Amino acid sequence: MKKILILFLLITNFTVKAQKFEFTTLTVYSTTFKNGVGNDLIYTSNSDNSFYLSILKTPNIILAYLYDLKHLKKHTFSVEETVTNGVTFYNFNYEESKPITYYNKKSRQHYIYDFTTIETNDSIEKVHIDVYKNAKRKKSMMTYEIDVQKNKSNLFHAFRIICIHPFEFEERFMYDKKGIVIKAKGKTLNGTPIEHQLLEHKEIVFELTVPKN
Repeated sequence: MKKILILFLLITNFTVKAQKFEFTTLTVYSTTFKNGVGNDLIYTSNSDNSFYLSILKTPNIILAYLYDLKHLKKHTFSVEETVTNGVTFYNFNYEESKPITYYNKKSRQHYIYDFTTIETNDSIEKVHIDVYKNAKRKKSMMTYEIDVQKNKSNLFHAFRIICIHPFEFEERFMYDKKGIVIKAKGKTLNGTPIEHQLLEHKEIVFELTVPKN
């Protein structure tokens, strides 16, 4: 797999007590939901699923949101993007950091995320997922069937962050084998059908630094 080099310049007004986040994977999924189709991308780390970076592009501005799940903080950057000879350059300007107040980790501490292998071959494993409110497993709140392609890293968290709302921040919601989800069909919490397809997966070299508050 070709390694994509992303270079950046971080412009800030701080010099000490900085925190570094290293990203190693760019992942893009398409989602089909209620006759609509949309694409989402994120930057993640192969070795640490406790943070990720999402970029929002509009006609007037590009914003980057770095979600730190370990400390429940959201760091915002304004971004300037240029491409030269196939290399993407990002200029990041730190804007602010805010606590993530709309997520309560304790409210889901008893949830069960159950993974059952349906079939497997040399490269793909089909897996059924059930989400239960507690260990009694009386009724599944949400179901998915996913195709997991073997990979040198466990990249399930990229799929969860992009595709499984409202469980984006649930670090316990993890598949225990190395691989990347390439296709998924499921039902949301209200029973609406939803489908996801992996569009792109690239190895990258990318680091962001933010002030340590």
